[in-house]
Amino acid sequence: MREFPSLIGKRFGKLTVVAQLPSTARGQRRWLCKCDCGGEHIATSGNLNSGRSTNCGCKKSPDLTGKVFGKLTVLGRSDKRNPRGARTTPMWECRCECGNITYKATDTLTNPDESMCRDCQGKFAAEIARKSAGFVEGTQLSKIRDMTPSAANTSGYRGIYYESKFDRYRAQIIFQRKRYYLGTYKNIEDAIKARQRAEEDLYGAFLEKVGAANE
Repeated sequence: MREFPSLIGKRFGKLTVVAQLPSTARGQRRWLCKCDCGGEHIATSGNLNSGRSTNCGCKKSPDLTGKVFGKLTVLGRSDKRNPRGARTTPMWECRCECGNITYKATDTLTNPDESMCRDCQGKFAAEIARKSAGFVEGTQLSKIRDMTPSAANTSGYRGIYYESKFDRYRAQIIFQRKRYYLGTYKNIEDAIKARQRAEEDLYGAFLEKVGAANE
């Protein structure tokens, strides 16, 4: 049987052969190569000897240093690699607007959902979730439109509570994490009117501000 010379240790362009891999189904010998940029590349003997494989693909990747993608500014190429199946792709060292340093592959840099550090990604995802739930400026619009009282409420009207000790009705309203006391009243009708005025003042102005008054 014919013996083929080993290519381990030989250089082909920017590639240095470091190990032999199992041959292809057609019997082509495959080699694991290390690129001068730090990347890895798998090539057959034919591609190496013919000059078709001379780098890991890094020559095809433009220099992104100084470019801005979303919240990230690219500082330069790093020695980190991102595993992609049997291959790895180069990572860019980036600084996020918040000051964090992160490492991204080229395709994640150009993805607007990922062109930020992990901390900012978490905040971004939380904000998207809040918007999906109907939150605007920290306030859930569905909540200020739904006047259904909670299960603990015994007056039958949201924000109105009967104080048996004083035989009076207490009115209050909570808006954007702030509680407003609207007084106590002998008659529930008066307490309801106080609550309604507060809703018109606080909720109405807010809905008008965010352009949701007529929704």
